[in-house]
Amino acid sequence: MNTLKLEMENCYGIQKIQQDIDFSKNNVAVIYAPNGTMKSSFAKTFEAIRDGKTVEEKVYGCKSKYSITDETSTAISPESIMVINPFDENAYENQGTLMANETLRRQYIQIYKSIDQSREAMFGKIKASLKYSSRSSFDAESSMLNDWGYTKKDLFLCLKEIENKLNNSELQCSLKEEELDYNTLFNSKVYSMVTSGKTSELIEEYEKKYSELLEKSLYMQKGVIDHNNYANISDSLGNNGFFWGKK
Repeated sequence: MNTLKLEMENCYGIQKIQQDIDFSKNNVAVIYAPNGTMKSSFAKTFEAIRDGKTVEEKVYGCKSKYSITDETSTAISPESIMVINPFDENAYENQGTLMANETLRRQYIQIYKSIDQSREAMFGKIKASLKYSSRSSFDAESSMLNDWGYTKKDLFLCLKEIENKLNNSELQCSLKEEELDYNTLFNSKVYSMVTSGKTSELIEEYEKKYSELLEKSLYMQKGVIDHNNYANISDSLGNNGFFWGKK
């Protein structure tokens, strides 16, 4: 193919475009333009054609028209179109086909498959630890990202933040994982209660006062020993007869 002949009208926001792209001297063409100039709409049109979907104009509902042919006016086949969207988790296999070196291509695909498999296994274990069955529709990954304020493309940044907090001794708590009921703590009713009225202010006030008490205490230290530890120590001493001594 020496020329790609483009005609688009009312395609995902593109009002009208008619352009020939010359490939006679080079097999690469770069379209560079500022944000908001319909580059994404251009790619979305190709994506719809590739997937056999109807090209649309969703804002005004205008009828879409397009023609993508070579210099002989032969339509480009959907099978010959590849669209790679940014942050598309499923794109790595297609990206791998862009590599000329077969060994590197296979290594690239295998690495990404391994990462995906590890991710799925990790969230499967998290789901099980939260007492959800494998058939449950609960999505541990989406819930985690939502709870921590991250999007799917920032998954590894989210995991890194969680790792840093887990390794922060000042944030350690004497409560064990098995003592926490995720279904009770994290549900819509609890979230509504915490975010409405003065609940969040009262929780913040409690946290500040508790921190002050820890700082003033001669025996307690944040992240090392707190009131929960004292209760455990008291129980242990009582069970071992510490308080049974004669007067």
